[in-house]
Amino acid sequence: MKDYFIEKMHDFASCSMLLTGFAVTAFVSIIIRVLYLLYLHPYAKYPGPKIAAISDAWWGYQWLSGRYPWAIEASFKKYGDVFRIAPNEIAIFPFEAHQDMLLSGRNGSATFIKTDIHPTFTPGELGVFAERDIEKHRSSKQVLSRAFSLAAHKNQDTALHSIVDGFIHQIEAKKLPEDDVNVTEWFGWLAADLIGEMSIGHSFENVSSGRANVFIRNFFVTAPLTNLLTVLTRFPCMGPLVRWNIPRKTLKPLVDVLDELKTGLKERVSQGSSVKHNDYFTPLLQQNKSVYSEDFLFSQLTAIVIPLEAVASLMQSIVTCLGLHQDILKKVQAEIRTNFATWEDLEEADVLQGLPWLSAVVNESLRFHTIATFPQPRVSPGGVIGGYYIPKGCRVQSSTFSMFRSERYFKKAREYHPERWLPPSHADYDNIFDNDNRAVFQPFSMGPRKCLGFVTADRQARAVISKLLWKFDWEIGNASDLDWERDMKVYQVTVRPTVLVKFKPCRHQD
Repeated sequence: MKDYFIEKMHDFASCSMLLTGFAVTAFVSIIIRVLYLLYLHPYAKYPGPKIAAISDAWWGYQWLSGRYPWAIEASFKKYGDVFRIAPNEIAIFPFEAHQDMLLSGRNGSATFIKTDIHPTFTPGELGVFAERDIEKHRSSKQVLSRAFSLAAHKNQDTALHSIVDGFIHQIEAKKLPEDDVNVTEWFGWLAADLIGEMSIGHSFENVSSGRANVFIRNFFVTAPLTNLLTVLTRFPCMGPLVRWNIPRKTLKPLVDVLDELKTGLKERVSQGSSVKHNDYFTPLLQQNKSVYSEDFLFSQLTAIVIPLEAVASLMQSIVTCLGLHQDILKKVQAEIRTNFATWEDLEEADVLQGLPWLSAVVNESLRFHTIATFPQPRVSPGGVIGGYYIPKGCRVQSSTFSMFRSERYFKKAREYHPERWLPPSHADYDNIFDNDNRAVFQPFSMGPRKCLGFVTADRQARAVISKLLWKFDWEIGNASDLDWERDMKVYQVTVRPTVLVKFKPCRHQD
């Protein structure tokens, strides 16, 4: 019995020594890694939040807060043009670096590769938006680019104006001017209906029913969740545990959104070429159906649909800014109402493109309330951008959000001045904006990763805003409580503040 007890004590001592050895080894490894990150890592020379040098915690916290773009902007002001946001990642401010990074790969230079910042929902297929492989991205974009061409958009103009007219008539049907219209909701519904119809010929019927269907009702609700899933990729030890413990009721809105898209896609695939008008999937489905897998098609659909919030944000920004600046509203209204004698004339999209004040308010809203809030992180192949050498395997990102709001590039950058975009010969142009660096204005990115939907957003916004300007005067009903800066959140999509608008039928409609 005594020998047995002694043997067990020896076993216990051996286990204790083994565990102690593991603990000491782990502790020493952590200390060595921390010292390396603080003093020997290539990014050790850059300033930044102390915690960012040794952990992704600062980066993750800012993402989860929904205030990431503002945190980056504030940090540039505090630390300078380059600062460390994570152990292996820096943010860099100058436009020259931004341009070099996004245009990399040309003239035989190595390409800065997109990171895995976007969540995906199809195994092995990332979609044109999130695809990191250069050749796969090029192939997908080449096929889809035909669907997003100017000629393809012109073929969809009838469907576009049909939905927009339905939206205008719904606004007219309200008890104007007594009723305030929640344009945050309505522009979300309109953008969803437009993207559904234009991408797969599927109507979500938000505008016609005057209420949100299951897709758009849950679309913005899922924004914090998709951000969480993105952040967890940086924490491989705790990520699986957190994902496993997410309650089903929290996941359900995301599941409902994906199911709605899958249903619409199946309907579109079954129609083949028998559609009422060409849509974004026409080039994909004109070929043999077996060419593309279901996962591939769904990944492309999610990549096309997710940016609908950018269109909604642009339309809401224009209406909000004009409502808060009545002098500018009157000028752009006069431009629309003198150039178009009838409602039907507003469907001349080419004429809308040439209107200086309309173009100015679209551009200024893209700058002032930029839809380009999302960072564009890249993994370096080992190269120089903007005079800064980025070692191979290190991450770097720029911030369009910060550049658009900087006096370095735009005079009165924190103020709304659409006249900066007028031709210098225009009577309302102000010479104070002569030194604005317009090359910086790339709201849809640039290079091979430039957003395919830049023509879509522009044409849809002009169609909607021009018809609102022709039909209505308006002002902001909750102007005293509205703070766009304070209330906007940015996750994988932008969650916009509530804006209430008092629309008033204009006199020529009486």
